[in-house]
Amino acid sequence: MEEKRLIKAKENVALPLSYRDDISKAERNQLVTEALAQVSMQHRANHFPSQLSGGQQQRVAVARAIAGSTWHS
Repeated sequence: MEEKRLIKAKENVALPLSYRDDISKAERNQLVTEALAQVSMQHRANHFPSQLSGGQQQRVAVARAIAGSTWHS
């Protein structure tokens, strides 16, 4: 049986940013915090998907899109 690795909401939002070389870890953490705040989910940053409602899971996905759409020069 395949073992699944569940990640917390903040790790979920940070994942696409971790592939970008132009963003430091500190910047990544700041972007994640800001994106979760924009969707009113900062209080659930350390929760796993099973601990979130369906709507909250969708808001985490929106936060990931928000954080990933940030462009730096």
